[in-house]
Amino acid sequence: MFTKSARKLTKSLVDNEVIPESEFEAHCIGFEMSFAIAANIVTTLAIGFAFRMPLESLLFLAAIIPLRSYAGGYHASSHFRCYLFSIVAVIAILSSMGLILSMYSAGIFMGAGVVCATIMFFLAPVQHPNRPLIDSEVYISRQRARIILCIETFALAAFLALGWRVAASILLCTMLLVCVSACVGAVMNYLRQADHARTEG
Repeated sequence: MFTKSARKLTKSLVDNEVIPESEFEAHCIGFEMSFAIAANIVTTLAIGFAFRMPLESLLFLAAIIPLRSYAGGYHASSHFRCYLFSIVAVIAILSSMGLILSMYSAGIFMGAGVVCATIMFFLAPVQHPNRPLIDSEVYISRQRARIILCIETFALAAFLALGWRVAASILLCTMLLVCVSACVGAVMNYLRQADHARTEG
């Protein structure tokens, strides 16, 4: 869905000589990512309103977009599948908020947040095999991911101290989600490299 729309838009720009044909693929990827992000934002907000949790959905977006962008992690084979996984994650988090709050403990929540932040602090950025980063990009992404992790960990501590249980739960779930994605992505990258090494050997 996103790929077809991106290619049509890019082709139109090339046909109208807005961009050179040599930049077709680069612009196509950019448009595809933009469409996927926009669709994620709109759908997440719609789900938030459906669950009568619009502020919670906004907090989820505010926390996950910058962290996921720089920490990286597992990616599905297409932007559309990533979009579906993201929507399922949002629905799962919002629909299970009652269960999460029933297990609320400031100490446990803070400990879990610190563990997630520590893991991602050392893993980030977890690269996608189809879009490897050059050294300068790795450095920038790592530094930005670490800054975002510090901000979100501090925000989690502040929410817990203020007794904002729902906000703390949303933020912790977001950090857990990105941490699991980063771990899965790192393991898959390792297995992929090991398989490649065996094949070459």
